[in-house]
Amino acid sequence: MMDPIYYLLIWIAAAAVAAYIVDVVRRRPEQANPNGKLPYEKQKNFLSPAEHSFYLAMQNHLESQFTICPKVGIKELICVQKGVGRDWRKYFNWISRKHVDFVLCRPDTMEVICAVELDDKSHLRQDRRRRDEFVDKLFEQVGIPLFHIPVKPGYTHEDFAPVLLLREEFTLK
Repeated sequence: MMDPIYYLLIWIAAAAVAAYIVDVVRRRPEQANPNGKLPYEKQKNFLSPAEHSFYLAMQNHLESQFTICPKVGIKELICVQKGVGRDWRKYFNWISRKHVDFVLCRPDTMEVICAVELDDKSHLRQDRRRRDEFVDKLFEQVGIPLFHIPVKPGYTHEDFAPVLLLREEFTLK
């Protein structure tokens, strides 16, 4: 009969092998679609009707002072600081799937000047308010002005007044 310590060692070794296999499977790169199915199609519209209307109004009122980039991923604007160690992935995941509606850049350098969120009724939902609060704090932290402009049938020059003030700032540089 085997000594009980051997049973314990065998159990520990089996658990270590199982943990290793689970880790390897988790880290395995995403495999190509094995059966070749591609159940995708082109979106009918890149911008919603409200976003498109707002985009045209921005073009008109900002008079080509900015390059307007719609639907920009926050991860393209903001990165996780070095030195967070193992928490890097956690912090990255908090921003990786979030977008802002528009980003305005200097046309000559593509330096980010500000971001604009077009707030429709969905921004009244509790989950959306939590998301907006996080994004507002994030943009404030990194020094990118973020403007919230409510959706409406038409826009006037006054709707873009805060953005137009930034134009004066960046032209002085």
